[in-house]
Amino acid sequence: MAEGTGVQGTTTRANDIRNAFRSALRLLGTLHPSHEKTIQNVLKRVDSGDMMPGELNREFRRINMGIMQDKDKEALNLRVATESVQKELQRLKQHNSLSSTQLERIKSLDIDESTDPASALGDLVKTLGTFVNDVINYREQQKVVDSGQHPNIKASGKSNIIAGDVAWSSKRIVKSIHPILKRLDHDFPEDTKIKSLLKDVESAIAAKTLDFYHSIDLMEAAARHIALLQTKRSDVESTFLVSFNQHLQKMHHALEESFHQNSHLLISSDKDREAFESLLRNFKVASDKEEDPVKLKKLISSNVSNMQEGFTKIINKQSAHTRNQQRAISNLKAEVRNQEKEVTRLKKQQTELNDVIGNIEEMSLTDDLTGIPNRRAYDKTIKALDAAMEKNNQQPESSIIVLDIDRFKQINDTYGHQIGDRVLKRISQLTSKALETLKSFDCELFRYGGEEFVIVCRGTPLKNAAQIAERLRSVIENHRYTVKEKPLQITSSFGVAAYNKLDRSGEAVFGVADSVLYRAKQLGRNRVICSVKNRPIDWTTEVKKRKQAADAAKNKQP
Repeated sequence: MAEGTGVQGTTTRANDIRNAFRSALRLLGTLHPSHEKTIQNVLKRVDSGDMMPGELNREFRRINMGIMQDKDKEALNLRVATESVQKELQRLKQHNSLSSTQLERIKSLDIDESTDPASALGDLVKTLGTFVNDVINYREQQKVVDSGQHPNIKASGKSNIIAGDVAWSSKRIVKSIHPILKRLDHDFPEDTKIKSLLKDVESAIAAKTLDFYHSIDLMEAAARHIALLQTKRSDVESTFLVSFNQHLQKMHHALEESFHQNSHLLISSDKDREAFESLLRNFKVASDKEEDPVKLKKLISSNVSNMQEGFTKIINKQSAHTRNQQRAISNLKAEVRNQEKEVTRLKKQQTELNDVIGNIEEMSLTDDLTGIPNRRAYDKTIKALDAAMEKNNQQPESSIIVLDIDRFKQINDTYGHQIGDRVLKRISQLTSKALETLKSFDCELFRYGGEEFVIVCRGTPLKNAAQIAERLRSVIENHRYTVKEKPLQITSSFGVAAYNKLDRSGEAVFGVADSVLYRAKQLGRNRVICSVKNRPIDWTTEVKKRKQAADAAKNKQP
């Protein structure tokens, strides 16, 4: 179909839709770098203006499907990791070196995909305390004393019975700072010092044996570098300091419980034990009250130094440790920490994805064929208008115009659906352009379905709405349509109704407008029928009569 008068440019509504699509595409590119190349290609086509809204919607669905597939893969990875933890717990349950208390503690752990990370970490601390208590009881049963009379001590030539405990604590220290360094490496990828510290910590964790002083050095180095990062990003550094402090306090709590339960420490190093317990308690009280990040850094650094000194005194008097217990606790703690990080990451990604999907759904309000707002957009607009009318009884009168193309089925049957689609697009363009010239009225065009359109006129009385409908009818009737260089006459019928005391909802007003539209069809089509006090008025005929009367009066003048 050759179009007579083409529409120059695109409508303001179409530009708004494209801008909204651009914003959504850029947000998707930021949140999902793996799809950035595809998104950039779509953006180029949007900027060039050669994509219709319907094709844009299809591209969005395709990109969204790819993101959802990535999400499914990540969910699968989480399930695999959770199954790995559950298998490890099952293996530990079968270990014959576990005590009944330890076995009950492990059985009480219920870790799956829905487990809250904080809850899992709390359960880990309780499990850790159970394992430590059993280790202490095990040493007590051995009746080992500092005199060195135990045959195993005589055979080894050593008098230190808790060196293994110190090595175990050293492992705990480096494993406690590992997640903090991982997070710092993520937030400061350009910081080579963080990468070096992270590499040293991971090497220490993997080592079979770990020097206690080396673990203290690593913790001191981490604390010092976190202090330096304060000048770069104080907010992020404060968060890490609090996390670092929490890990340190949890370790303090476990050690303090160990001192309380261990009768051998009470016998062999009572003075040192009391001094060390006092150090732990004083640090917990001070760090709980401290909110200044700078002072908290100094407090942590001082505490680490004092811990080193306190351990040095104790390490010279104690020896030996049950390494099987240490290995079980370390593996369990590492698994729970990994699951905590994975669950946190997936929850964040799920939230971001839900936000993007919500934005896309909000923008999916455009008719694929004509590019104007669709039925869903109309329903949303009417819902908002109804709410405004309900809230304010003094709200200006609003009206609804229903437009239907005359004999559209005949056009489809005669010329085919492709020509029918072109007629729909041309009618929507003519109507949109005509409405744009009516700047004093707030009118919005929607495709309701098939060959039927709806115009919502906010704050527009019935009379003005009828005048607008008559103008649109004339524009459509007088436009020159051709099919294969042969003229095609196209007309349209209109039904107009307004909100009133009886019809207070958009649904009711639309029903009235639709019924008078049917009346227009009965009267011969190509006319505007208004509902005035529940009576249909042929507005087009009235306009023609007034015009004829005016012309007759003008001709009678001398």
